[in-house]
Amino acid sequence: MADAHRAMHEYEKMWDFTTIADPVWRPVAKDLMIALHAPRHERVLALQAALRTVRSPRTCQKYLEELVSWFNWLTAKELDSLAGVTQDLCEEYLEQRSWSVPDRAGHRRRLAAGTLAEFVRVVQVVALYEDLFLADRYRPDSYPGRAAPHSW
Repeated sequence: MADAHRAMHEYEKMWDFTTIADPVWRPVAKDLMIALHAPRHERVLALQAALRTVRSPRTCQKYLEELVSWFNWLTAKELDSLAGVTQDLCEEYLEQRSWSVPDRAGHRRRLAAGTLAEFVRVVQVVALYEDLFLADRYRPDSYPGRAAPHSW
């Protein structure tokens, strides 16, 4: 992480894929993180929809944190393949992520649209890079947000 900002914490410089409960999705996350950090690699350049801007190590770490949340949520829903992801599941995930952590009094608030966009972006970006993934991918005929209901 030679180009990591000096203000980054050490934990942000370590991409820990073992926090993803289902080991099948660890290489998906790893391949995605490398692709986000190296968008000029020939295999990434071959992807028509891939993002073309280099993502910093800190940004990649944020993507990984959200991927861990997404993949572990899918595991809790007893999914063992991204091919089983449906738009209904995506809507359910978004609804769950739409609320803040309860405060001391147990109150929660709906999160701002910008915050929700981060969750949606990570779920959708997996589809942009799926041709890199050997381990797993969304169904070819559908990926989160393609139908683009109002919330996605």
